[in-house]
Amino acid sequence: MFGFIPGYGIIILILAERTFGNMDEVLAAFEDGGDCLWKATTPAKMEGYAKQAGLKILYNIGADGISFVLADKVNAASDEAFDKWMEYIYKNCEEPSIVGYSLHGLLIGMK
Repeated sequence: MFGFIPGYGIIILILAERTFGNMDEVLAAFEDGGDCLWKATTPAKMEGYAKQAGLKILYNIGADGISFVLADKVNAASDEAFDKWMEYIYKNCEEPSIVGYSLHGLLIGMK
């Protein structure tokens, strides 16, 4: 298993907490410095590392989707609404087009 931080999620988090005043700072957060596994990577790059290690990829998921941006709403949700939100997260956590927007990624492979 590899835990990773998708760079697109970092950009969303920074923009949600700050203004567009310093886009250079925002975009610099996505620069991963080459072969860094843990900072601002992409789901595809993590799959590449796994394949280089000879792993068969079983799952590549966005563990929290966009819940981090909606934290106030998610935390204030009724139990029923929260359960429906989590059902949505579970159903879509492997959707390749949105995995990179999660704040936390998890790749599970098998040797």
